[in-house]
Amino acid sequence: MLSVRNNVLEIAVSESLRVGARASIGSFRESFQNLPIDAKKIDALNDYVRQGDSIYVHKTTGVVSSDLKHTPEDIIDYWSSKIFTSTSTEDYSAYFPFARARLYYVARVIVDNILKKENISDPVSYCDFATGQGVLPDLIRREWPGLQIRCTEGSEVLVEKLRNSGFEASHCMLGDGKLPPFSVDIGTLTWTLCNCIRPLDVLMEVRKNIKDGGYMVLADSSRILVPFRKSLRDLFNPKNPADVHPYLFSANSMCALLRCAGFKPVYINRYFDSDVLLVIGQKENALPSDDLVIPADNSGHVFDFFTKAHELTASFDSWNASSPSYSG
Repeated sequence: MLSVRNNVLEIAVSESLRVGARASIGSFRESFQNLPIDAKKIDALNDYVRQGDSIYVHKTTGVVSSDLKHTPEDIIDYWSSKIFTSTSTEDYSAYFPFARARLYYVARVIVDNILKKENISDPVSYCDFATGQGVLPDLIRREWPGLQIRCTEGSEVLVEKLRNSGFEASHCMLGDGKLPPFSVDIGTLTWTLCNCIRPLDVLMEVRKNIKDGGYMVLADSSRILVPFRKSLRDLFNPKNPADVHPYLFSANSMCALLRCAGFKPVYINRYFDSDVLLVIGQKENALPSDDLVIPADNSGHVFDFFTKAHELTASFDSWNASSPSYSG
C-alpha cells in the first residue's frame, strides 16, 4: 500500500490553513448539500452574474455558493452539451495551455508526493473521476507509465474519445449511485466539485471506490481569502447560469469537504501564492460525527473580500478604458 510521509505532510497542513472561525461537520454537510437559511447574499457580485442569479456566503461555515437552484442532471447536461462543445475562445477547454499547465501541476504533485516512494512493488491503481476530456490522465500516464489508469465520465461522447485514447472509461454520472464496483489507490477530482450542485454527495460516492488508506486528490482554483488573482468579470460569466459553477472553495472549505466525506487532509499546497488550490486527503475508516468542530472561514471576512474585489474590478475597468491597447 502507498504511504505518504505523513509526518512531513501534516506539518504542511497545519502551517497552510488560516483559521478564521470554526464550524461543526454537521453545518458543513448542510452547506455542501443545500443553501442554508442563514446564507447572506453578496450584493457586490450582482453585476457579474446572470440576472436573477446570486452568490452567497454561508454565515456559519463561510462557504461560498450560488443559489443552488438547478439539479445535478441539469448542470451535467449544460457542461456536456453547451460548454465542452462550444467553439468560443471564451468558453472552457482542458486543452487550453493554461488548463494543461495547471493539470500538469496536479500530475507532478501526485508523482512527487505519492508515487515516488521506495519499495513500491505492486502496480498502483488510479482513477480520474469526471475526467472530462482526459487531459490529466494523459499527463499522468506520461509521467508514470506503469500506473493502472481508469476514468469515469458522464458524457457518452467524451467516454468514446477516452476509450479511443486507450483509457478504460466508465460512462456514469457522479452522485447518482451508479459508479461501477472498482477500487483504486488514488483518485482525483480536479476542477469538478466546484461545478457540482451537491459536491458532498459526489465525494461520498467516490469514497466507496477508494481503497482503505488510499488517497483522494482535490484541485481547484485558489480564489478565496488570497491575493486577488483576476477581475471579477473574468471570475464569473453572466452568459451562463451561476449554478454552472456553484461553489468557490477556500483551503478551509476544501479540507472541510474532505473531512465530511471521511478523508483526513495530509497535504495542502502553497495555495496562498499559487493559482491552484490542491489538497490530498487519506481515507479514514469511519465518517466523523456531525458535532465535530473544524476550521472554517469567517463569513464576514469573505463578504468583505468580495466587496474589496468589486472595488478593485471597478478600478481595473477604469484603467483599461483609459489606457491604449496593443494593436499589433
